[in-house]
Amino acid sequence: MSEDHIWLENLGLSLRANRQLAYLYSYNEDKFQFMGDVLGILGCENEFTPVSKSDFIELIHPDDLVSRQISIADMVAKADDKQKTYSLSYRLKRSSETTLPIIETGVISKSGAKQDVVIQGLMSIDVETIERQKKLSKKMGFREAVSSSFSAGQERRNLIDRIDEILEDQDRSVSNGYLLLVEVDRVSFINQVYGHSKEVLKEIKEKNEL
Repeated sequence: MSEDHIWLENLGLSLRANRQLAYLYSYNEDKFQFMGDVLGILGCENEFTPVSKSDFIELIHPDDLVSRQISIADMVAKADDKQKTYSLSYRLKRSSETTLPIIETGVISKSGAKQDVVIQGLMSIDVETIERQKKLSKKMGFREAVSSSFSAGQERRNLIDRIDEILEDQDRSVSNGYLLLVEVDRVSFINQVYGHSKEVLKEIKEKNEL
């Protein structure tokens, strides 16, 4: 086994360990070569990796496809004898009908009399975007759960707004918090008999304070 082959094999292992995918694309020949975490990034096995641009764009989310292709074409047009660096963010489609946010950085270069264009790209999972999506999903699910526990009214809106403020504070700290929801039956009956239920709710609150 040659030293070059060993070096490439170690590079591929390192890329897979870091959940990254490198590629070399010949613009003139319309040919891709991939190395690294093909399954984790593209969601396909090594033997089914894209070999041409038409193959690759099938993996890009339709809402991001046009902007990515325009950005790449614009940078290729501006590339000269010097290398042109770039950074892109977009989403890839997965077979499970989910999407994977990607950050792609790379270098575009032209060489030779025929001005052959070569793109060297490095694709990484956009972990920050995934974490933001998880927090938002968790927050929205929590909001819906609280919202469904109360009747419509200003009190519910005030409570949800207050919970939103607490959750935002929690995002900036490492502390944990808990919310106890107590369902009180026949509150409307208490209101009809006594005109209000503030004292009853106050007593329930005091009994459940930790």
